[in-house]
Amino acid sequence: MKLKKLALSVLIAGLAAAPSAWAATYITLNPSAPNTGAVGGTSLSSDGPFQTNNSQIAFTSLTTISSVPSAGTAGSLIESGNFQIVNFNPQPNSTTGVTNNYNVYGTLKFQANGIWATNNLFVVTSMGSLNAAVYGSPLCSTSGVNPCAGPGSGLLFAAPTTSNATTFAQFGITQGANDFLLGNAFLKNDPTNQGSVTVGNGTSGSATESILALLGFTPAPGTTGPTGFWMLPDPFKINIGSQAGGNLLNTSFTVSGGQTIVSVSNVNGANQGGGSITYTVPEPASLALVGLGLLGMGLATRRRKS
Repeated sequence: MKLKKLALSVLIAGLAAAPSAWAATYITLNPSAPNTGAVGGTSLSSDGPFQTNNSQIAFTSLTTISSVPSAGTAGSLIESGNFQIVNFNPQPNSTTGVTNNYNVYGTLKFQANGIWATNNLFVVTSMGSLNAAVYGSPLCSTSGVNPCAGPGSGLLFAAPTTSNATTFAQFGITQGANDFLLGNAFLKNDPTNQGSVTVGNGTSGSATESILALLGFTPAPGTTGPTGFWMLPDPFKINIGSQAGGNLLNTSFTVSGGQTIVSVSNVNGANQGGGSITYTVPEPASLALVGLGLLGMGLATRRRKS
């Protein structure tokens, strides 16, 4: 009995520590993996494995805030967008092949509540949801004109047509013929999650938007381990940090019909918002603590049976 109580206390302590016991680190990705279980068992490319601890993304989006800029006015926010990983920032002396030999991209949908802290700053006060789906696109064009948006892949990006997108066309994506799902990510409850939108004075003009969110990531079946793109480790989380329109030339807003619409433009694949993805994995100490608790419970159960 004492052993079981001890095991339960250790397990509870380990689980309590787990949500915050995630450390940024390198993960290993393998574009040449057969991705057993994915559609057709397709490799992304012949590029070999590499390590990375963060990735740069470019994205375009459409956001609707259900109120007009006015200090103290609350509103809900909904955003839909597409993103493309443009650089995996590999460990030194590595190459990734991304955007040259294959593409990794995704959809992103964000819902939140907030308030206009001033007449032009909308601050997110509570995040409702943030979902992302990540896809791989092999067989990019070798024409040299636009390596990942040409006839070799069929993959094309455009501006979303609605802030409440449900289809690829509404997200502004034309998928390639051989594209397949690499995984899904969902918002985690974390104190670092935040977002804001800054607009200019008047009814239209330039704007900026930022989102920082920790997402739990679930790889698609067959895409982990030695035969998968997400080679190791498993599990891991991702942290998306975006700065839409850090360059004011590509983000704009309009106020109309009681709503504020913010658009991150995309002109021939250029001028998107910028951002980054960092990767985190469980710290060994927290995993060991949970493992010890599970082992203790197993021994206690076995002892009771005997």
